Amino acid sequence: MALPSLEERDLLIPLAEGIRQDPMWDTFLARLRQRTQATWACLLVRMVPTAHLPPITRVAAERPGLPDPDFEALSDLGLIPYAALRPGRVYALEEMLDFSQEGLADRQRTALKAAGIAHARFIRVASRAQNSAWIVLLSERRPFDAEDSALLSALAPHFAVALDTLGELGACSLRRAMAEQALGLLGIGQVALDREGRVVLADELAREVLDAQPGARLVSAPAPAAELAAACAELARSPASARRVARLDPSRGIDLLLRPLPAPMGTAVAAIGTIRLPQPRQSRARSEVLASLLSLSAREAALAEAMSRGATILEAGEALRLTPETARNYSKRAYAKAGVTGQADLVRKVLTGLAPLA
Repeated sequence: MALPSLEERDLLIPLAEGIRQDPMWDTFLARLRQRTQATWACLLVRMVPTAHLPPITRVAAERPGLPDPDFEALSDLGLIPYAALRPGRVYALEEMLDFSQEGLADRQRTALKAAGIAHARFIRVASRAQNSAWIVLLSERRPFDAEDSALLSALAPHFAVALDTLGELGACSLRRAMAEQALGLLGIGQVALDREGRVVLADELAREVLDAQPGARLVSAPAPAAELAAACAELARSPASARRVARLDPSRGIDLLLRPLPAPMGTAVAAIGTIRLPQPRQSRARSEVLASLLSLSAREAALAEAMSRGATILEAGEALRLTPETARNYSKRAYAKAGVTGQADLVRKVLTGLAPLA
């Protein structure tokens, strides 16, 4: 069944927009319930086994205060055999009744009556990425007809696309969060700029340090703003290996390393800017990771961590209230355990390992 223009406007647009709606697909379900005159329009979504998207259950009810159906109880009675439903096929309530066990169908009817459910339509939607959804229409009074079943059949392929879009958006959001967190632990922030040096997008650290707001410039002084815009415009025409440095705030030691967008993405972005902040002072977490990775004692790890931030052996020892002789002994033991030949080699091993990400 092809969707007429009315359903395309009233159902498909909310279906697409519902991915970002809170609660998700609220408008779509409300309109589907109104269109079919159901007492409840229900949606149950199970994405492929990934941690970034929890199961989703949504219900649109005919009137405020009407209790939601107890899907767990109905499923336990075999009235919603989720996995057994063939994708794309519309099922009626009568098909869910199970006469294979004596008395089971009577118990099912009793549960349906207690829940106020007299009629139902079910459809399972399975996407290419193996995500699944069940659209369920339940009614206290009005029987569903062939037009309602045809509408569910027509909506199924569109909902399958919406499911995979939801999965991709969730995965992208998770990847972005992981990348931003790792870069933030290293004191790295990034901002995307257009040809005029205006902010297109910025991560949390860049927003905080640079006050990077979409559509605004990073600096207000005319000369630096013009220089940044010129660098961005040049990088938009440059090969991927090109690099430029912009001095944003010499007083705070904040510089911006600019590079072209890695590949054309159909956006207004001309350049990606990266800032790097100094590591904070002492970090117990970094010391603990160092101790675990290199089999160091707590004091040896703390000394190595301080040295990795530029302190001399004596300065690091003084901060840890060690005598110069004790600090030197700890450093020698740290060198031996780490398999390095001196302070420079130890610092290299620390900075290229996992400790800075702790």
